[in-house]
Amino acid sequence: MAGYKPKEDFEKAIGIQEQYILLLKSYHAELMMKTQKSKGFQQSKYRVDLHELSTKLDCQIKLYESKKFNYETYFLPDYDKQLKDCEENYDSVWLEACKYIKLNKDEISKKMKNGMDAIMELEEGDRKHIEVKNVVYKDLKTLLSLDIE
Repeated sequence: MAGYKPKEDFEKAIGIQEQYILLLKSYHAELMMKTQKSKGFQQSKYRVDLHELSTKLDCQIKLYESKKFNYETYFLPDYDKQLKDCEENYDSVWLEACKYIKLNKDEISKKMKNGMDAIMELEEGDRKHIEVKNVVYKDLKTLLSLDIE
């Protein structure tokens, strides 16, 4: 688990994509100036490089727009609901899992204990982070639902 934060990771990936696009745009501008200043074979070579760079830049922009659209339209609304559910029910699910572990010594209780131990081994800041808590919350909730008597 080690501090898994999907929302934060997604935002970092989008930020990296933005930086990459800015670098490509800067390189494109510099290559354009070189192309205008050169002649003959070198100018032709720069034009080919410029065309390849333009194609790459267009693809990266489309990829970025798609990633941002998916993040804002699909991931974020659903994930915010999950985090809200976690905030409201984390403590009760944690206590229910503790009770289950005390009363049972089966495979489900071992998995619950492992998940709970894993979060307790984290630093306090990560342990209290809602995204990290959500990972354990979903695991415990799933494991508790498996106990059908």
